[in-house]
Amino acid sequence: MDEMVKNEKTNLQRSTGLDIRIFKTLLFCNLIPILIVMLVFGCIGFGISRYRRTTTYTASASIIVNSPNGIDQPGISADSQADMVEAILTNGHIMNPALGKLNNKKEVLQNLQVRGSRDDQSSGYSHVLHLSIKGDRSKITKNALLKIEKSAIHVLPANLNAVDSVQISPVRVSSTTAPSGMKYSAAFAILGLLLSILYILIREISNTTYYSDQVLSHETGIPVLGVIPNVHLVETVEKQKGTTK
Repeated sequence: MDEMVKNEKTNLQRSTGLDIRIFKTLLFCNLIPILIVMLVFGCIGFGISRYRRTTTYTASASIIVNSPNGIDQPGISADSQADMVEAILTNGHIMNPALGKLNNKKEVLQNLQVRGSRDDQSSGYSHVLHLSIKGDRSKITKNALLKIEKSAIHVLPANLNAVDSVQISPVRVSSTTAPSGMKYSAAFAILGLLLSILYILIREISNTTYYSDQVLSHETGIPVLGVIPNVHLVETVEKQKGTTK
């Protein structure tokens, strides 16, 4: 594995820096160990993500809010209407009676979000608004938004002059898992790659061995009188020659 590195160093003078050609050769020669380290770190990251995995449920629904249509009632943008609706639906004094015996009312109202449609940029009298709420239990999260949505039919017209009527849609529940196993695996694999490269660089920079008599003679200023051959390497070459013949 180190033969390519040695041959590359033969034609290069050693310096305090690391030649880019040597660096490429080192990476190529240590490719398999680097891949193994990346695989091990990726598996560790996936295991950590499985251990820390939590599921969050998001209940979502849409409501159509109609504003009074008249000369003294100008149109309103979807974002402005969403802000007003959210202010009412997250008000504990207004919503607590409508929520009844629901647990964690304060937390539920804090997690409620209302936003307008991205495609709706007009100032009209009717807008589709999207309601969403997050929780750690599917059934409780869904029931909470169901009660909020049904109460909005009566609460909004009674507390907002800009709302005349409200239409609702069915509540849907989706789930998301965090942290993501793929993201953790990729992050730990990259960490393994960086650590492997750092180890190779430190090992190479701290290596003071000379692999060429030319480099040794150049840096010391003393001519090399003789070189002890690598007997094992010579025997290997001779065997290969014999096999070829």
